[in-house]
Amino acid sequence: MLEVEILNREQPQVHRHMDVEMIYMLEGQACVQINDKEYALGANDIIMVNSNNRHCIMKGKDAGRESWWFCRISLEYRPLLEDLGSDFALFWCNSAVSDSDEYRMLTSILDEILDVWKVSESGNYMKKSLYYKLVGCLAEHFLVTGMENQWSRKSRFEREEMLQYMNANYFRPVTLKEMADKMYMSETSFSKYFKKISGMNFVQYMNNIRLHHAIEDLLYSDKPMTRIAVDNGFASPSLFNRVFKSVYQMTPTEYKESAKKETKTRVDIPEAGSREVIENYLEKKALEKTDKKLEKYIREDGEGRRAYRKIWTKAIHLGDAKDILSARIQRQICFACENIPFEYGQVDNLFGWDMKLRENHTFQTLNFARVDEVLDFLIDHNIIPVIDLGDRPKSTLKDFDRAIFTSERKKVYESQEEFEKVLNLFMKHVIRRYGEENVGHWMFNVWFDPGEAYANAIVTVMEDYDYTKVFEAAAGIIKGYIPEIMVGGAGFVLGNMHVPVREFLEKAAELPWPPDFISIYTFPYCHIDENDVLGSAIRPHTRFIAIELEHYREMARSWGIEHIPLYIMEWNMSLSQRTFYNDSCGKAALMLKNMTDNLEGAWMCAYSLLSDQDSDYYDSPKTLIGAAGLLTKEGIVKPCFYALQFMSFMDQMLVARGDGYMITADRNGRYKILCFNYKAIGQTYYLRRESDLKLKDLDHLYENQLELTIHMTMVNMENGVWELRRYRISPQYGNVLGMWYQLGQEISSRSEAEYLRRMCTPRIEGEKIQCHEGTLNLTETLQAHEIRLIVLSR
Repeated sequence: MLEVEILNREQPQVHRHMDVEMIYMLEGQACVQINDKEYALGANDIIMVNSNNRHCIMKGKDAGRESWWFCRISLEYRPLLEDLGSDFALFWCNSAVSDSDEYRMLTSILDEILDVWKVSESGNYMKKSLYYKLVGCLAEHFLVTGMENQWSRKSRFEREEMLQYMNANYFRPVTLKEMADKMYMSETSFSKYFKKISGMNFVQYMNNIRLHHAIEDLLYSDKPMTRIAVDNGFASPSLFNRVFKSVYQMTPTEYKESAKKETKTRVDIPEAGSREVIENYLEKKALEKTDKKLEKYIREDGEGRRAYRKIWTKAIHLGDAKDILSARIQRQICFACENIPFEYGQVDNLFGWDMKLRENHTFQTLNFARVDEVLDFLIDHNIIPVIDLGDRPKSTLKDFDRAIFTSERKKVYESQEEFEKVLNLFMKHVIRRYGEENVGHWMFNVWFDPGEAYANAIVTVMEDYDYTKVFEAAAGIIKGYIPEIMVGGAGFVLGNMHVPVREFLEKAAELPWPPDFISIYTFPYCHIDENDVLGSAIRPHTRFIAIELEHYREMARSWGIEHIPLYIMEWNMSLSQRTFYNDSCGKAALMLKNMTDNLEGAWMCAYSLLSDQDSDYYDSPKTLIGAAGLLTKEGIVKPCFYALQFMSFMDQMLVARGDGYMITADRNGRYKILCFNYKAIGQTYYLRRESDLKLKDLDHLYENQLELTIHMTMVNMENGVWELRRYRISPQYGNVLGMWYQLGQEISSRSEAEYLRRMCTPRIEGEKIQCHEGTLNLTETLQAHEIRLIVLSR
């Protein structure tokens, strides 16, 4: 389908083949001969060699000793015709003799192909996607039959019908007069018109079509030459020989023999250093792009301001109950409470074996000492517990489908009766200890336990798992003590919905105790239902939450549960706990993109997780381990923490929001402006495992590294002097990944760790600006991946 080669050797022998070939110059100069014409190519030039055109390539005549490299991309002709829906394809693509925006579009696609090729030479879906992207561009802008819209004398449909007629009737003697009559033109006018739209005269065009089909018969059939000539529209074998030799400089018989020899002897050997050439070339192109500028103009009068619900900083997933018992995690929770004033903290496995609640499966007496320690800590710090009632699997993922560590599990409950007994005793205990009013504010999530998939066997066969029965029992017990307490479920991944969850959702609104909320997880992955596991494809990080929410709303409407609040109980930009993307500013900017685009998309959302400590293991002795927490193991703040903190600082009155910005105000006339220069992730990220991403790869991960200048005009403002404060997190300022890299990726002492902690704070800038005639003008230039909070006050 698509073959890519990086070469720096001459191919002086004139040759030809059925495949369509593109030559893309990466470095230096080349001379390409096609049929009887020569073309001089320089860096970034593209030339296309049509099927069966004679051609050769040599180093440029004036190149001397300078290095030269070119990319040769071959498109299999017959599959190409099938994809084009045509019997014939002729392209006109030669940037050496013409220049247009279409060539820049084409070079952009070729650069994507090179970027993918340097990651992996093996076949994959992304390469297929790029193949169709390339073919689409060629068909739209460089295919002869696709160029006729440049001329308006005849309608587009008439021209297409004409060319299709010629392609379909190549095997019979179609004449110039016949075609002129069909187009209601004189022969002279038609001849001029045809050459204008096709780049060749009528006879050449028809002979090209006939030769293409004849060559297929030569190579792939045992027909005699006379039969091949007649079947393909040539009046006689001698005419066939004469036309064939004029184009290919040899007879049909010689061509057939030569092709057989080429097939036997051709061996493709990758050129030494070709991968480095691609990397250097793409890096150079990226640097050239930095000269470009991105600008955004915003004008706001504040008339559409309204109150909004702050959902994204309302809760944080704190992790396993046993981890909350550690002093390090408790310090980090306290720090988060002080800097991101979240209300709810989600706790997993409160009844797990690590909590020493009971011995084996007895439940006559339960030891709630450790449970009390966890709950006491949360309540003392004004954190409302969100208790997940499931026995969640404990694992650290290297990639979505590969675990670094998975703990051995022991069934927490052997029966539904055991689960109900433990829950009853727990409710009695917490009401007695904390009081009915306090516990009444808590939330309980009845997690869907997918049976053997996570080796937690209330059931042993998925089809036997009646989740609705489990939920009804849990909700009945909890609300039997405190009716107004919130109980919800099922804690599922949208694209990986098991039958028991679907059955629950279909009748949720009619249950005796309907769920007070529906809980889901959302991560940027596509899902494969039939395999019951997360798929390998990664959703676009710029809008994966919007995609998930749209999917959920469609399902909710179909089941009549759209009125039930949606709780995103876990969300993150990655499931991998070993990718430096998690520690980067790029992730923080993309988080803000998703949060501001879906400002009130759910009732509440909990970022997962608070700390990298949850993912610590033998393979992770360094400070940064690529885990998805807001804080490092030592509690050092990462850019993603500041994304949530800046979001939490925004006031309750929304003035405006758009792509890359959000403006709020308080009742005292103070404004807060959140802006961020997010970058879409390039296609190579989706080809490799996330854990394979190296620190040096981050700069090449995104589609561009351009600065963004925001020109903001705010009207209806109070005249006079305004004070401005900027808080900036960028690759240059407050970025733990950059600072850690400067320290040699090693922290050898507590003093160095403390230094890193102090340096990973926002850069603060201040100035005074004047408002004239009710208009305040701001110009802010953000680095790639920078997030910035601006506070304006009188």
